[in-house]
Amino acid sequence: MSSVAKAKGNTVNLETFLGWNTGGIIGYKTIQVTGRELVNHIWCKTCARHAEKIRKDEKIRGQILHEIEKYVSGTNFVSKHSVMRHLSSKAHRIGIDYEKLAGPPDSSDETFSLDSSASTSSKVQLTTRQPLIENALKQQAKEAYRKLLRSAYMIAVDGQPLASFKTLVKVQKANGVQLVSGNY
Repeated sequence: MSSVAKAKGNTVNLETFLGWNTGGIIGYKTIQVTGRELVNHIWCKTCARHAEKIRKDEKIRGQILHEIEKYVSGTNFVSKHSVMRHLSSKAHRIGIDYEKLAGPPDSSDETFSLDSSASTSSKVQLTTRQPLIENALKQQAKEAYRKLLRSAYMIAVDGQPLASFKTLVKVQKANGVQLVSGNY
């Protein structure tokens, strides 16, 4: 017997949905059908939390914006493929970037639910404060330049030729050091 039940729209058994290991990122609503609890509505908590910031971003248009809207307001199409596709999408990565910049939620956050009859698992927390994106980007750039200058200083102190700087930068990038893009 398939775990996908054909009741109203596309629904999935709650146990099956919870087995998808979404890490609590996907909110859901359930219905009772013939004694079984079925998930019939899902949305992305991360994208919903940062929906206004994402909508205001001038770089986000077209398909990405459409996908964000689908998972902000929620969808009745419940399938593992669509959930996993959203979690690995560029749209969701943008939401994750805003989540990282926002930091941990504080007491000024507000909570809302998509439906007053929804279970407690379907509550979404909205961050009301805007992350300081410019400051975060400046800080990352400053740290990247600091790493480059530290490398250049060490080459100069050791008396190595400047040509070895390019090789050193390549080694740093290969080791996962975050540096600014450009020619070195």
